[in-house]
Amino acid sequence: MLTFALLLLLGTDDFASGKDPDRTSGDSWLTKPGDRNPFASPKLGDVGHDALRFSTTPALRGGERNVVTITRGEKGEAVASLDTVRYQCNLSQTRCRLVPERSPNFAFCLQGDCTYAGIARRVRALLFDPARMPNKDSAELVICTDGPGYLTELREAGRTYNLSGFCAPKHPNNVVYKLIREGVGTRWRQIGGEE
Repeated sequence: MLTFALLLLLGTDDFASGKDPDRTSGDSWLTKPGDRNPFASPKLGDVGHDALRFSTTPALRGGERNVVTITRGEKGEAVASLDTVRYQCNLSQTRCRLVPERSPNFAFCLQGDCTYAGIARRVRALLFDPARMPNKDSAELVICTDGPGYLTELREAGRTYNLSGFCAPKHPNNVVYKLIREGVGTRWRQIGGEE
């Protein structure tokens, strides 16, 4: 309820989805099945009223990915799951296929905060802060040819907000990635040459 009231006070334009191609509203590409996305994730609205999801889908890894979904538990705690899609090959390496794996649900905590509200508040602050976005000045051209393919999705008050990208040191998704890695801990599955 408090979140909804804050959204009304902030207005609908504070996310600036029309001004920044990295920011969109509604269901993300992750929910749409396709050749490079054979294991589409459910829409965040179907996952829960309040939910957040972070994914890394390196473009040159052919559909491999990690997807962390965090929801509010019955007592307000943060409950997460990790979906991993990786290539598995036969012994002779002649035939490979994408295989999904899902972890059991686990408690998600960041620096002692295990509440969904606290974690969502941190992610929301990163998503909605225009000062944290890279400079979109057309005089400074930045081209990212490949990378980790970050996507952060936040569902609150009946709306879904998405932030894609990673290019530029100040990009919020680089910070979200570090937070998610901290909360997931040793459950994280490496993909390719990921750090």
